[in-house]
Amino acid sequence: MNIVFLTTIWSIFTAGLYALSSITIIRTALDSKSSAIKAGYLPAAIGAGSHALILSVSVFSNDQININLGLALSFVAWIVVVMYLIGLRRQPVATLGVILLPFAAFVVIVTEFLPGPAMTLDHVNPVALSHALIAIMAYGLLSLALCQAILIIIQERHFRNKTAGTFFHALPSMEQMNSILFGLIIAGFSLLTIALVSGSFFTQQVFGTPFKFTHHIVLSILGWFAFGTLLIARYVWGWRGQVAAIWTVSSFSILVLAYFGARFVVEIILNK
Repeated sequence: MNIVFLTTIWSIFTAGLYALSSITIIRTALDSKSSAIKAGYLPAAIGAGSHALILSVSVFSNDQININLGLALSFVAWIVVVMYLIGLRRQPVATLGVILLPFAAFVVIVTEFLPGPAMTLDHVNPVALSHALIAIMAYGLLSLALCQAILIIIQERHFRNKTAGTFFHALPSMEQMNSILFGLIIAGFSLLTIALVSGSFFTQQVFGTPFKFTHHIVLSILGWFAFGTLLIARYVWGWRGQVAAIWTVSSFSILVLAYFGARFVVEIILNK
């Protein structure tokens, strides 16, 4: 039984655990009407451990580091799941799993069956590694904010149309939903700021080239500016609810284009 076959089986197993966790959360929400739903924690936690094992085998192989688009996205998805599991211990964020866990399952499957061309590095210097980890954690926190924003949009529309079912009544109050959203944005924005500043001052060490304004840098700054504007508007004009949620989705979309958009074109469309 070769390593490729084992990785495939393990990927299907991991995706199944994420899917099971999401289904359990939905069923518990429909049954209990509780705002503190923590069902599905165990399968999600086991899935995260299994996911970490897959990444360790796929990223670190043959004394090289493979960081192609699929694995980069898979690593971000894993970080998001881990942050979600940590958050479950402190905040009523269980229902975020309805969105992020199926996405994580999808990413695991796509990465396994459509891996794309390898992008290997012989070594990574500490500065570049630190920058990458901070940036990934920023993406992770803002990804959770994206999921929270989507839930707020759907929740508000259902309440306005008076069609909110048991699942939406199981969500925390709108005040709590907004508090969680901005808590995630503040944390993610802070790390994104550190990543942009470190990337600007240590461009040579991180990217191996002198600093210059590329589409990646410009879009990253625009995304940072969009989130910063939202935080200012929150405290100055009291933005919240659907307006803040839609702005969050738009701001995150800019960040996705900044990194994954360019790599999708290069690695998948151009196959380089």
